[in-house]
Amino acid sequence: MAPLSAMRSIGGDFLRRLVRVADAALRRIGGVSEFETADDGLLRIAEGHAEHDFVFRDGAHVRQRQAVIDLHLWNEHLPPFPYGGPELGWKKRVRQQLMASLQRLALRIVDNTRLEGAQALRMTISIPILGQQSLLARLLISTGFEAGELASRNSAILRFLDDIWAWLLTWTYNPRALAGWRFNRTRAEFWMSRARCLALYGDGATIGLDQENVLDSG
Repeated sequence: MAPLSAMRSIGGDFLRRLVRVADAALRRIGGVSEFETADDGLLRIAEGHAEHDFVFRDGAHVRQRQAVIDLHLWNEHLPPFPYGGPELGWKKRVRQQLMASLQRLALRIVDNTRLEGAQALRMTISIPILGQQSLLARLLISTGFEAGELASRNSAILRFLDDIWAWLLTWTYNPRALAGWRFNRTRAEFWMSRARCLALYGDGATIGLDQENVLDSG
């Protein structure tokens, strides 16, 4: 009979396979697809629509029901979390991956007629309701995104299921990131206008990003 630790390992591997299958099925249902083939690609995309108006700091805006590009993290390409936590080198590597993906996406936005009507990029992430701002949120801000609204979910059951799914995804793809994990989470939106994306990451980019000091803490 296999030792208990081996049985637990087998059970864990089986559950991770189930999570990966479910994750792939949800992506297909949601129309999430790859737009790049690079091994370090960190983003997938889906066509979406704004559920509410959003005004950017520069005065640009997205109106409700306008087309947007929904971004999804490519979990399999996220570098493994360091044992001691996300040191600055790891943060910079992920930031570079994110910026490289945004550069490739800027090219796709220009060339792909299906995306030409999209007014903005939007990423919705899971964050703790209480406590320090999430690392992914700080990474997004450091690459040109602006924080939007928190999702309002009145159903405790939906919040619980969302918490469990976020935990399972992290446990499957990057389990070391569960250190200090907080349940009781919500969803937060991060936005970048089409014009800003092309100015930052398109051919002949005309503006630059601030320094990375936003990554120095946490």
